[in-house]
Amino acid sequence: MKIIKPRSTADIRESISLYYKIHDNTFIQPCVETLFKHLLQFARQGKFIRLKLDNDDKIIAWIFAAKVQSYHSASPMFQQMYYASSNKGIKAYRDVIDLHEEMIQEAKRLNIPMVISQGSHMDENNTFSRILEKNGWDRRGHTALKRLD
Repeated sequence: MKIIKPRSTADIRESISLYYKIHDNTFIQPCVETLFKHLLQFARQGKFIRLKLDNDDKIIAWIFAAKVQSYHSASPMFQQMYYASSNKGIKAYRDVIDLHEEMIQEAKRLNIPMVISQGSHMDENNTFSRILEKNGWDRRGHTALKRLD
């Protein structure tokens, strides 16, 4: 297993396909081309997009995060915007941890003191944020927070 930056437009398309396989299209109507356009632009700008590959170089999980500035906080945050994994069970657990560790390292590199990851509207049991909580993050509901200062 390895974690890389997108190598091509095909990587972006494969990542989006993985995301929409688990997305509930009836709750929020998606536009694949709009997401493709934005992720491609972010990848070309060197923004934080990481892909986790299996031993056959197939994308099994990915994450996109961005620096954000909340209106009620003096410090910026590094926030997970998209996340998807094709795995189940312990492998899915590992994907969450591995890709969020990459996020933490990027936030440190950018000198951003806080990393935030919000679960999905489809995760009614907050499993995603609970995984992060078990690994040292603070959690409230679907939101997990890691302070780096």
